[in-house]
Parts: sequence; C-alpha cells; structure tokens
Amino acid sequence: MKLTNPDMKTVIFIWAAGLFIQCSTPALAAPDLPGRFRISLQRTKSADDDRKYAIAFSPDNASLALGGINLDIWSTKGYLINNVLPASGRNAYGFALLLFSGDGKEVIAASKSEKTVNIFDAASGKLARTLTLGAEGNASCLALSPDGATLAIGTTEGYVELWSYKRHQLLRRLQVSDNNIGSLAFLRDGRRMVYGAADLYTIVRTPRSVSKTMNRGEVGFEAGIIEATGRKTKKFFWKNTAGAETLFFSPALEQIAIHDKKTLWLLDKDFKVLKTTSAVSSGQALEISRALISPDGSEIAVITGAARARMLVYSLPGLGRLADYDLGEHWEVNAAYTPDSRFIAIAGIRERNRLIDPHSGALHLGLYKASDSPVTADISPDGKSVVSGGASVGLWPIDGGEQRKIPSQFLSSRVILAPDGRHIVVGRRYGIEVSELDSGESRVFEAAQLSPVALSPDGNLVAYMPPYNASPDSMRLAVRNLASGKIVDEIPVRYCPVERVAFAGNGRFLVWGRGIYDLKLKKLVRALTTNVLDASGQFVAVAGHTNHVILNGIDGKAGAMTETSSRPTALRFQPGGENLAVGFDNGTIELRGLPGLQLVKKLTGHNQLVTDLEFSRDGRYLVSSSFDNTTKVWSLKNYSHYTRFSAGGEWLMYTSDGYFDASPRGEALAAMVRGTEVFSLEQFAARNNRPDIILGRMGLASPERLAHYKGRHLKRLKKLGLEEKDLSAELHAPEAKITATRREDKFLTVDFTLSDARFPLKSYNIYVNNVPLFTAYGRQLSGGSFSGTERIELTPGKNKIEVTATNAAGAEAYRAQAYADYAGKARGNLYYLAFGISKYQKPELALSYADKDAKDLEAVVAKMRPHYDNVFTKALLNSEATAANIKKARAFLANAGTDDTVVLFAAGHGGYDKSADPKYYYLPYEADPANLAKTGVQFEEIEAILDGIRPRKKLFLLDTCDSGELDEATFGRYYAAAAARKIIPRSYRKPLKKRAAQALPARPYLYEKNRLIYSDVSRRTGSIVFSSSRGGEVSYESALLQNGFFTSEVIAALSGRAADENRNARVSTKELLKYVSEAVTANTDNLQHPTVDRDNSYQEIEFPLP
Repeated sequence: MKLTNPDMKTVIFIWAAGLFIQCSTPALAAPDLPGRFRISLQRTKSADDDRKYAIAFSPDNASLALGGINLDIWSTKGYLINNVLPASGRNAYGFALLLFSGDGKEVIAASKSEKTVNIFDAASGKLARTLTLGAEGNASCLALSPDGATLAIGTTEGYVELWSYKRHQLLRRLQVSDNNIGSLAFLRDGRRMVYGAADLYTIVRTPRSVSKTMNRGEVGFEAGIIEATGRKTKKFFWKNTAGAETLFFSPALEQIAIHDKKTLWLLDKDFKVLKTTSAVSSGQALEISRALISPDGSEIAVITGAARARMLVYSLPGLGRLADYDLGEHWEVNAAYTPDSRFIAIAGIRERNRLIDPHSGALHLGLYKASDSPVTADISPDGKSVVSGGASVGLWPIDGGEQRKIPSQFLSSRVILAPDGRHIVVGRRYGIEVSELDSGESRVFEAAQLSPVALSPDGNLVAYMPPYNASPDSMRLAVRNLASGKIVDEIPVRYCPVERVAFAGNGRFLVWGRGIYDLKLKKLVRALTTNVLDASGQFVAVAGHTNHVILNGIDGKAGAMTETSSRPTALRFQPGGENLAVGFDNGTIELRGLPGLQLVKKLTGHNQLVTDLEFSRDGRYLVSSSFDNTTKVWSLKNYSHYTRFSAGGEWLMYTSDGYFDASPRGEALAAMVRGTEVFSLEQFAARNNRPDIILGRMGLASPERLAHYKGRHLKRLKKLGLEEKDLSAELHAPEAKITATRREDKFLTVDFTLSDARFPLKSYNIYVNNVPLFTAYGRQLSGGSFSGTERIELTPGKNKIEVTATNAAGAEAYRAQAYADYAGKARGNLYYLAFGISKYQKPELALSYADKDAKDLEAVVAKMRPHYDNVFTKALLNSEATAANIKKARAFLANAGTDDTVVLFAAGHGGYDKSADPKYYYLPYEADPANLAKTGVQFEEIEAILDGIRPRKKLFLLDTCDSGELDEATFGRYYAAAAARKIIPRSYRKPLKKRAAQALPARPYLYEKNRLIYSDVSRRTGSIVFSSSRGGEVSYESALLQNGFFTSEVIAALSGRAADENRNARVSTKELLKYVSEAVTANTDNLQHPTVDRDNSYQEIEFPLP
C-alpha cells in the first residue's frame, strides 16, 4: 500500500509544555491513506487562555467550528477534523467571527482587530483566500445570503461591505451607521438585511475633520433593515443605561430578539414589539448577556451573565418558561443552536466547550480533547523502553504498550535514562529530579526555570543551571555528583542563561552554548556562540539561528560545515560516530554522515518543529519528539517508523499508511478523515489493527510473537465471517441512515437505509445504549443496499439508538444515531448468575474461598430484593460447576426482560492452553490444566451468556488470574511477596522448585490485555467486564478476609457507604470500579490491580444500598 495523495493535508497546532508555539498555517505534510483517508489525532490545544468566542455550524449540521486564538473544526459526531492557528500569530480575537459557506466546504473567519476576512478549506484547514476590507474600521460581524452567493461584512466604523462569495469581488460598500455594526443577518428574500449598532460614540463631522467622543450614561442602540442598495426601510431605536446590547435574527420566524442587560424584546420584521420579558430565576433578577432563537423557531434561549452563567429557555411565541439551570461558567459565554434545534453549543475554555440538551443542560458531546504533550524523549540502555516528557513523564515499551507514569511536578524540558537503566533524570521547571524507577523514590535539586540538563556518559555527574538573580555573577552551571549529592564544579556563565548543555570527550568536557569547559583542568578551553548543540567523544556539533550545521573537534580543529534548507532545532550524535541526526523547525529530520556532514537520509513525518532526538545505544533506532504532540520511533535499518500518541492513560501507535495498534480504548485517540467526513478507527480495525505488520517492519518482535498477532487478526476475521482476501486495499465504509422515527409510548419505531456503492453489505446491527439487539454478530445481509424497520423497546431515561452495517471488506459504517427519552419508571428484576470453584476434581487445584466468594456475593444481591420487582439468583459451586452446566446456564436468563439487570460472576482458576493459537479458559470442576482445550470453558463462551439476551444492564465480574505465562523469576517474586504478606495466590501454578516439570518457554504477550488486538471488535455485547487483576498478575485470597481480595471489596462496595461518592444511597458501576480498584491495590500492597477489560460508558448501572 503506498501513500499517493500529498494534497490532502491538515493543520495541527498545539500547546506544548505550557509554551505557546507560533506556527504558520501551511502545515501537515502527513501522507494520505488509500481511498483519500487521513488520520486525524484527537486533541485540542490546551492553553489556559484559549477561550472560544465564536461558534458556527455547517448547513447540513455535519460540522461545527469553534473560534478563539485558534480555529477548531469538529464533526458533530464528536471528532476533531482540523485545528488552525491564525497566520499572524497569537491574537486573542484570532477567530472571533465565524461562518460556514453555503455548501459547508469552507469556513469564513475574521478577527475583530483586523481588516481581513480569511476563508479556509474545512477539510484540509488550508487558507484558501483572503478578502481585505476597503471601508474604515475592522471586521465586526459576518452574514451570508440564503443562497450563499453574497457575503456581508460589517465594520467597527458603521460600514457594510457586500462581496460576491464565488467571484471574491466587492459588490458594494454601504455607510449604515456612525458606530460599530454588532449584528448583521439576511432576510429570507436575500435582498434585505437586518443590522444592529450601538451608539457608543458621538460623531461630529466638519468639512475638515471628524471627531469621536465616547458616550457616557445613556447609550443609544439602533436596529434597522437595509436593502442591498443601501436604503434603510425600517428602524428601531432606544436609549438605555443597562450596558451591552445584542440583536439576534431568526430566519425561520423572521423575528428579532433584542436585549440589554435588563430586558428582552421580541419583535417582528417590521420592528413591532411582540413580547418583552426580564430574566428572573428563583425570584432574583439576572443580567442578560445573550439571547438566541432556535432555528425551527420553537424556543428562545437566554444566557445570563454576571457572577455565574445560567440558561433560561422560553417557548415561542408565548415565552413560557421551559428550563432554568446553572451553566457553571464564571464568565460570559457564547452559544449557538445546532441547525436541527436539538442541542446548544457552548463556547468556553477547554472542557467547557460542549453541546448540551437545551432543556436540561445535560452534556451531549464534549468539544475538548486533552493529550500528553511530549517535547523530549530517550531510549533505555537495553533498547526496550522509551521515556517521553512534557506536560507529564511516561515510560513505555518501544514495541507498544501501556505507559507508566513517572511522578514529576511541573513541566519537563528534558528526560534522560541513566546508563544503569534504573534511574531517570528529569529537567523540569525549577528543579532537576532524579528518580529510581523500581522504588519511585526521587531527589530534587533546585534549578533555574526549565534549566537544561545533561548526564555524563558513566551516569555519575549531572550538569544543570541553578537558580540565578538579576546579578550576572549569579548565572552559573553546576556539576553535581549523583551518588554523594555534592556539587563538584561551578562554571560562571555571565549574562547567558544556558539553553543546551552536553558532556563530551567521555565526560571530561562540558559544552554549552557559549563555550567548552575542561572539567579536569577546570578552565574554559574554547568559546562558542550557539543555542543548539550536541557533543560526542571527539566532536562538537553546533547550530544557531541561521540555516547551518557546523562540526568541529573537541580540540578546536575546524571541521565540516553544511547549509540546510530549514533552521536546525535539535542535534544528536549516533553512538559509534557514524551519523549526526539533525531536526528542523519544519518537522523534518536529516541523517548527516560524519565527518563530512554529507546527507545520508531525509526523514519526514513530523509536521511541527522537532524538539528532541535520541538514538538507541546500539544505534539501530532513533526516537524523535515534536511540537505536534507526537513521538516517533524510526528504524535505521529500513527507515520505517511509527508514531506514538497518548492521552488520559490510553495510547495509539500508527504508521503513515494507516496500520495501527492501540490500548483497548486508544482507538478513540484518532479518527479516519476523508474531506470533512469522519470515521472511527474501530470501523477499520478488521483491516488496519495490525501490530504484526508494524512491529515486523520495525524489527521489534520475535517471529513467534508476530505469528501470534497475525493469528489474532485472522481469528477476528473469522468471527466476522471474512477472509484476508476479502479485505480491499482501498479504505471504504458503507453508509447508514435513519430516515424516520415514530414514538409509541415505551417503543420507538426506526426506519433506516444501508448502502455501499463499492462492496456488498455483510451484516447490520442496532445498538441501544451500546448494547447490540441482534447479538454481537448482527443480522446477515447481501447486496449493495437495504431498507429496514425495527420496533425498539425503550428503557427509562435517555436511549441512544444506533444503526450500523459492515461490508464484505470488513469496514463498518459510522453509526447513524437517534435519541429518545422515556420518562416512565421501571424497577425491573435483578438476576445473579455465579460460578465459584474451590474444590476441584484434581486436589492439587484446590482453592480456599472461590466458592465462598460466589455465595457471599449472592447473599448481598439477595438483600436488594426490596428495590426490584424480584431478585433471581443461581450459583453453581464446586462439583456443580462442570463445563456442561456452565454452558447450559444461559437458560437461567431466558425470561429476563429489557428493564432487568444481570450480574454474572466467576471465581476460580483461569489460564491459557499451550497450543500455537492459545485461548483463555475458565477452569470448571473437572478441568485438567494440561489439556484445557478439551476440559476448560473458553472465556468467550462464558461472556456469550450475556450476548443476545434482552437486558441492557449487564455486569461481568471475573475473579481469576492468568499468571501462567509469567517468567519464572517474576512469578517467583509474586509468590515470595505473597508469602511475606501472608496472602494466598489464586493460581494453580507453583514456583518451579516445587514442580517436577521444567519451565515452558515464556509467552508474555498472551497477557497483554492492553492491546486492541485482544479486544474482539465483533464481540461487543454491551457488558461491563471487570477483572480482578491485570494480565500477567496473580489474584489473591486471604484467610483473614475469607474471600478473594477482589470479591471482598465488591461485597464491601455493595454493602456499605464507602463507595457511594455522591451519597445517593446507590453505587454506580463507575463508583464500584473506582472503589474496588483502589482498595484492592492498597490492600495487596500494589501486587494486584483490578482492571476493566470492557466498558460501556453509556449504560450506567446503579445498585441500591441497604
């Protein structure tokens, strides 16, 4: 597969390491995927002051734009499409005015402090063209005619300019007022406009001069209608003392809402007052800051300001109160209805940007995506791990996997892994932090803000810049012995805050931007003038603000110099002295041969300034970080690379041609984008979730491991009814649409269409609150199109209905959505089905408390009976829990209904078989660990008990472990730690010295639950699956508790008040998961970590407390 579409680009600008980075708008040279798709990372700039001032929706409601310092273009499905900065740099009103073009393909943007209007391509984020105002004043408002042909631009000096949108030509300039035109809108006929202007100034004109005086006290406000010729036909004017005035025009009603701080007027297009009201909440008069009429004309929303914002919603035309709630903001906000009038977009700061339900204020969609912001990286001495730092510090496997957070305060400007592999040095704001990876213990040496830091080759010395004051004599470099903690040398660096520092000559010399210092002779041996440098055993490479790289010897002998096409921003010598890596401000990296600096290879992938470079100790790999929020790992054997991106504990790695690997929920960190159409990565997981391809290219996995990942891929295809030959080289997704819905009390009838112009349809499914109605596999289809109707039973509260289809090439449609609220109440029944085995047919498998776990939890569930219509329980214990009985247990749930809740519980042994295609098994009573394929029950068979049943609230609790694949040393440490704590491992495996058989080859990849390839995308039952331990950990039980630690805390959470954080006498699944995870981790001294294997964030389950 080859990337062939270089014109498909996006723009990514970030807030990196807390510093604002000014970048020009032409960006993202990221190559395209087949079928004109590209990967869009899901993160927004996290500047504290990145307040959004403007909101605009595309006419088809598919996209929205948020404007502030930068411009965010979103899909209304919740995915970020583009992020653009103004070319002029940091401007607090950079995108204060926004409109979409009539076809939704372009975004029209302007700053209130500039005379230009910029038009951006919504798909690429590229600047398409610029219109420059000829009238006095800056742009103050925008309006587009109903046919999209004419753009009207109001100015701060009372002018309106009319432009032909398609021809980009000025049609007419109108003098409308002497004051700022604050609002402008076309009437439905497209020939007339309504405007609003505040008389903030008194204008005195003479033949020779014009004077302007700020009005005090009463301020006039005028609203009027003007024709395209400039003639004013209607006018509304009043004096007030209340302050800011605003006009909002409703094209649907052709009515006008005008307000000051005290009063809201509703007028018709002839400016006849229809209604007036004030904003009152709980008997208190509030100041009005904004009013907006819904596009369908059914209601008007009023936002109040002052100390805390509230939303008041009134019906039209009668102004009956529909809603009154707190918005939570402490500042004036902007807002806009979606074109279908179903939601209101709120513009604020960071996570306050969102879509809400107008009548309840409930969150519908967040319009903020935080992410880690790496600006520095290093590779561990053994080449197995990468550490990255920026807003946080994380250590992660170079072959992909979960990131371990390294505790560090403030921002990190440099991270270094010590040669012993046990320590990490972090240069952070106001300190140099040295941490021991095993214990987590750390020491901090006070340093200047964002001081540079370097570690000597032997790891004994650290160099950095201590704090300094205004005195030049206080500026110095300190060299500290890490073992003793003592400063062994201090080097004056007068008038020169140090930006970069490095050891050279095997640690004898210290190099910084102004010189080379001999640590043995304790004197400066050479002066330098640079801010970008690196040093090796015999060379010093420097680069400054010019486009040059200079290489000289440590001894001062002149070496090579080369001119570069961009400004160098990072330098790093390859171990062995073969090459010098040079990073540039345009995101490219060059490998330059030594000593002549000849170009060896140009590496492209980053789309912003390269901040750091580091080679692996063996020189086989290069890691790079950038202001584009990503870290890249490059193989220097074949120059392939992958990109790593992380946020919120999730991670994603992907290649330029679209193959990806991720944590189970990490696929949400990016999206596939085609134009402004957005698709989730999960839709293409069957084809593109290929860790075997990524790691194979990079040379980062053994043949056995690659074969295992390939087997997982083929297994996934088999369950989807596909073969590899069915997968197309072209990425293409089918389309699903909901064409109509009809409500009948507790039921919703949904009409839908499915289509695919390129591949036959394979299956379809309908999800309600993320629970499939037709089992995880869906219903089979054929042909290129299908129309269907389904009658869906609703449950109390909000119901999210989604319709989707999968084509024969393995791609899933983006789910068409509809929502229905059901106000009825239903207690429903509670079902509890449990398997607990302590006494096995083989005595050597015996446990002490697994059967008791099942019984004790059953007793807790039984006590919930008063809160349900009925409670049904069934527990198969010990000899009852045979493989046959477990598989037949699904019949117990045959009569369960839509409103019912199901809890499935399993305690005992679990493990993998020893086949080439290993599977995870629950061990029934008669199990033989040596032959699990014939005597065990596959985990998927147990989870299948929850598939296709009517209840939508389903919780699966699993108190087993899969420690069988741990290496002997690690497993022995677990056993020793358990013995020291007097707790009992819940594992049928014993340390090697207690077994007659020799150790089997380790297969640690079998317990990598943190990879998406282990999440069967076809097996989405909608259940929440909560396991007692991570993959590769041991679960424990205790004689003191007489339960497993996991089950003991589940019982505690459902029996008392400790887990009830909101004190509502109910424990939600979120509260349960949080409480149990924290309690088990603490009570086992960090040996056991419960984990959510699968989640359903939309389907909340609450359990009543006694």
